[in-house]
Amino acid sequence: MAGLVWSSVVLATVQLLGAVLVARVQARRVLVTWAVVAATTALALAFGPGDTVLRAVLGLVLGPTTGLAVALTFVARRASVRERLVSR
Repeated sequence: MAGLVWSSVVLATVQLLGAVLVARVQARRVLVTWAVVAATTALALAFGPGDTVLRAVLGLVLGPTTGLAVALTFVARRASVRERLVSR
């Protein structure tokens, strides 16, 4: 149960950081973030240890957590010159 709660909290945070990136005219980074979430979740489901329930919980924990790391990195990094020109 804790894994599901954790994934819900992290997914909400990823969505908020995605909104920050969209506001900064960095929508491609949002797509990259969600691609990382989807790929990590799929890999955990396909190759994770244990039964189906354990793999599902692992996928729901690992996917959003890696997506959070990617989104935080994108938000913390300064926008490129091109992105700054587009936002003006």
